Amino acid sequence: MEDKEFSAALYQAAEERKNWYDTSELPKLRDDYKGFQDSVSRILNVFLKKKLINEDPYKQEKKISDIQVPPETPYAEGDRTMVIGTRLSDFESSLDFLYSYYKFSVNNLPLEQIKKLVALNGCFNWANISILSDKPNTKGLAELLQPITQGSDTLSVSMINDSISQIKKCLDSITGVLKNLTDFQKEYYKIEIRKKILSTPAFDRAKAAENPGAAVQQIRKMFPGIMGKKNFYPELIEEIIHEEFGPNSRELRTKLLEKLSVSAGKTEKKEQQIDLKEFLLDGIRTIASTAPQYEQILPKLEENKNILKNQNSGFMYKLHIMLCKAFHIEEKELEYTIMVMDPITQLQKSK
Repeated sequence: MEDKEFSAALYQAAEERKNWYDTSELPKLRDDYKGFQDSVSRILNVFLKKKLINEDPYKQEKKISDIQVPPETPYAEGDRTMVIGTRLSDFESSLDFLYSYYKFSVNNLPLEQIKKLVALNGCFNWANISILSDKPNTKGLAELLQPITQGSDTLSVSMINDSISQIKKCLDSITGVLKNLTDFQKEYYKIEIRKKILSTPAFDRAKAAENPGAAVQQIRKMFPGIMGKKNFYPELIEEIIHEEFGPNSRELRTKLLEKLSVSAGKTEKKEQQIDLKEFLLDGIRTIASTAPQYEQILPKLEENKNILKNQNSGFMYKLHIMLCKAFHIEEKELEYTIMVMDPITQLQKSK
């Protein structure tokens, strides 16, 4: 395959692959992070309900504008509740940022950003939560989970186990996509080098073909002025030299085009089987995620109820209550009059 023919085929294959990631794989990755965040949020809510940790008072004030990985530094045993509670809360906020604000695209996920995501995913070792872990965050999480998993609250135990199981599934899917995306970003990086350096008149292709070793030095010398602040990866530059000027370049080029083919990233569609258990668990998880909202609504409803009830707290009302109790007359149910808007007529009426 001639150089121009190969370059045209390579650029087209890369763009098709890039579009496939942007429209198919990365939207799924975003959804996986949402499932990840929902599960971590449920675990946090159980910890807060059991008073194993305290709510982070600064959670709403912390502004996240990029992928932030909670620290993995050791801490004093007496600070475990505060430290792990804060780190887990920050971890959940980072996952929420990814789903709510982060743009999942090939251009927005270069190798450096993928490394941050991998580091974030590994902040807690969800696949092996153990008090014997040598990772401070994982060990602290295991110690917080211990009184729940060994307790008698079966509902909380079930919710914790189900949440961790869901996290593992999400992480398996996320890890697979990030691994494949890393491989593609390496090839995309190499394509940039080809376009911006190897295709310029300043690069001596004839000299590079005669002495592939010197070609690396050519690229290194031209790199800062053309590529700016991008990282220089010597191993990837070596791969370019082998594919362009090596003795088995034809074979390497063929493998590269096959690797970038969109069909290579697709899997055969299997007949979908309906799992009623998963439907039920999804419903339970959805209901469980609304608990914080109901916990905020309930006190307000109770407060309003008492205000309305105490409007009739005069002498005659108290006498009425006393007579009802004396003669075993059931008190009427408390009724509330509210104003509702008719969606058709746009008129208000009381009910």
